[in-house]
Amino acid sequence: MFERDWSTRFLPPKINTVNIILAARFKTSTAFIQTIGLSDMAAIGQDGSTESSIVFPWSLRFEPTGEFSMPTDTYS
Repeated sequence: MFERDWSTRFLPPKINTVNIILAARFKTSTAFIQTIGLSDMAAIGQDGSTESSIVFPWSLRFEPTGEFSMPTDTYS
């Protein structure tokens, strides 16, 4: 799980019939179909209270440093 980069933004998938249909369906809800929204995560404080002024990043990227390792056969 942690041997690759993870991001809240995605590269465009291969163009094929299935992906075109999925993209059209997702666009009925949002114009940002290649991202995961972070504003909801930032709207609630650690103590469970609602934040009045929300500040959040446009995207997050998790990059492995090689400092830690996990067995790859445990998580598939």
